[in-house]
Amino acid sequence: MKSLVDVLLGIVAVAALGFAIYQFYLFAAVTDPQGNTPHLWKAIAGFVVLCVCALALFLRHSGAEEEIHITQ
Repeated sequence: MKSLVDVLLGIVAVAALGFAIYQFYLFAAVTDPQGNTPHLWKAIAGFVVLCVCALALFLRHSGAEEEIHITQ
């Protein structure tokens, strides 16, 4: 079950990255007379979702105790 959550967090993180890049592209490339600020805010929201997923993945694995056995 733990690995399924990790996979889902990874998929959401990659999707959020793609969404943020696309929205930032729309912000930078498209000239709209009303302004492009909604695209910028969507790009920032996508980046925040990416950061939250990455933090969740890191925190899930940082508490795991891993023993390192030195044989020599």
